[in-house]
Parts: sequence; C-alpha cells; structure tokens
Amino acid sequence: MKKSLILSAALLGLTAANAYAHEVVTPVGGDPFTIHEPAITWSNGDHGVGTATGTITNFGTFDEGGNLLSWDAHLAAYHFDVSTAGSLDIFTNDNDVSGSETDLWVFKKDDLGTDWTLVAGNQQGQRVDLNTANNIFGVHITDYVNSTTQIGISDAGVRQNFDIGSYVAFLTNDLAFPTGGSSANLPTSGNKLSNGIAWVDHEFFQSIPWTHDITIKATAGSLAVVGAPSEVPVPAAAWLMGSALAGLGVVGRKKRPAIVV
Repeated sequence: MKKSLILSAALLGLTAANAYAHEVVTPVGGDPFTIHEPAITWSNGDHGVGTATGTITNFGTFDEGGNLLSWDAHLAAYHFDVSTAGSLDIFTNDNDVSGSETDLWVFKKDDLGTDWTLVAGNQQGQRVDLNTANNIFGVHITDYVNSTTQIGISDAGVRQNFDIGSYVAFLTNDLAFPTGGSSANLPTSGNKLSNGIAWVDHEFFQSIPWTHDITIKATAGSLAVVGAPSEVPVPAAAWLMGSALAGLGVVGRKKRPAIVV
C-alpha cells in the first residue's frame, strides 16, 4: 500500500514540500527519491557567485544481517542559468565532516522537450597534487593526512565550460549515480535524467542530517555569466521522483572509506 502511494505520487510528479518552475522530468527508472531545493544566495559581482548550504537526510531500515529492508532517498537540487558561455567552478564543501561527502551531478535542460542531459559530475574534485591538503577549489580534503599515509576524500567539484542554458546541480550522498553509472564506471555525459538515479551504497547510520556547502561561480579569468534561473521558484511544494516500475531492492551495507595508500 505504501509503495503504491509513493509511486502514484511519482507519476503525478508533485507532493507537498518544494517544487520549481524549472521542474524536472519524472524518471522512468532508478530509485524513488525526494528533491529538496535549498535557497541560493547570488552576488552581483564576479559575473555572479552563488552560494548555499543544504542538508541531505536519507532514511533506511536494515535487518540484523545488515541487509537493506527499506530506503527513502533524498537529494539537494540547485538551479542556475548561464547567460554567457564559459568556464564555471561548481564545488562542494563538507567542512571536514567524515561520512558527509556528497556526489555532484549537473544536468542541462534540453533545448527541445522536457528532459535534462548530464553534462558534468564526479565523486571527488580535482586535486592540486597528492602533497597538497586542498583541492583546486581551495577546499580542504576530508581526512587528509599526507601523500603516503592517507590522502583522504576530495570534496566533489567540476571546472569546465558550460554553454548558455538552464542547469540543475544535484548533490547526493551514499553513492548515487545517474542510471547506468557506478563507482567503477562513472556516468558519462549524455545520460538522461528521465532514466533516473540509482543508489548503490546504503549505510547503517541513517536519519542523520549531513550538511554541505555549494558554490557556483565563473572560473578565475572566465567571461562566463551565471546566476539565478529566469523562472521564479514555486514555494511550498516538492517533487517526489521515482520509477513506477523499479522496486526498492535489497542492498547490503557498503561503507565508503577514505582512500588509504
């Protein structure tokens, strides 16, 4: 009964909490999930700089053997528009709280139709080198010790060119990938949001709110102009996304450790 209600809401595409005028397509695959849209503060200088703080809380139940019994997935979504093409820095910061690392997936709204296409994303942002405790965005690498003992986990972030258009940056935790991706085979640009997002790692410590920061801005020296979406957010509504065909599945615990060398 509960699952049928969830799937019915997914088909309708709307329930009470947060929705957006830049609404995203209802996936036909992957796991059900709920979108939260924390407010972004935009400054007028530097071709636009957006900053926000969000929280992701997933809810799971497990049996005595550690097998997943139920899963209620959540993610944070940050909409932005690019009015002049160029290089952007989009990066996260977990403020050195182990276990709260997020994955970053950026989708661009298709010029035709209602779908969105993956254009950027990763689990870890680019490092300066293994001897540097901060990544290229100046964010301290979580659990970093040194290049020989423990190099830690670099907070997710991308630096690349973005064309003119509307975008949404999704932040997830517990290893979630646009459908078709995995840790060994990261999703490639071109994946469609309509195919869904699948969670492949579910941890025991659920119902714990993990907080993150995100920054969206033009790369130093770039002429890109980025800012708030042209459409106005619709308050007091939420999109509950999910597949009407996919079950929740049963997945064992798989803790993501810091990288040790």
